[in-house]
Amino acid sequence: MKARAVNGQLVKTIDARTDVKINKHIDFGSQESDRNCLEILVENMGHVNYMSREHGDVSNLRKGFQGEVSSDAEKIKNWEHIPLEFDSHLLNSVQNSKDWKPFANDNVVAQLYRGSFNISQDPLDTFLDMSDWGKGVAVVNGFVLGRYWNIGPQKTLYVPWPVLKKGRNEVLVFELQKVGSAFKFIDKPILGA
Repeated sequence: MKARAVNGQLVKTIDARTDVKINKHIDFGSQESDRNCLEILVENMGHVNYMSREHGDVSNLRKGFQGEVSSDAEKIKNWEHIPLEFDSHLLNSVQNSKDWKPFANDNVVAQLYRGSFNISQDPLDTFLDMSDWGKGVAVVNGFVLGRYWNIGPQKTLYVPWPVLKKGRNEVLVFELQKVGSAFKFIDKPILGA
């Protein structure tokens, strides 16, 4: 999955499952600024394991983008590559950031959302219901629960009780597609399509 945004607004999403031939040219339309910011997010979703070299072209299984990126035939140079590794360093930086803004459902691509909830008694195992959200990564109290995707088959993420605590708990969600209305915890998983 590759998402392309100009000045923070999603322009195009390319999905290797459905976009068999990826356009080499993407029209960004007219922009209001003389200087625009192009962001390309490349998600590593794993590799297809059902195709062999004898039965198909595996060249389209490469990750990232190959070749040059240009704007009006001018090569774009000096890219800044930023890996998003949800490790303790990134999570501590995010949690301690003073740049958080109130929630605005503007569906900006690749945005981090933060929320909190209180538990008044001893915590129990639970499930984070992400079925209203699009696709991304969920973290509770600095523990990465995993990836979710609303197409399933798993639409909930298991939250073991030791991850939770009495009092204030925090949820971080890195959303790539569609912002849900709230974080919901339920007592049973949602499995299947």
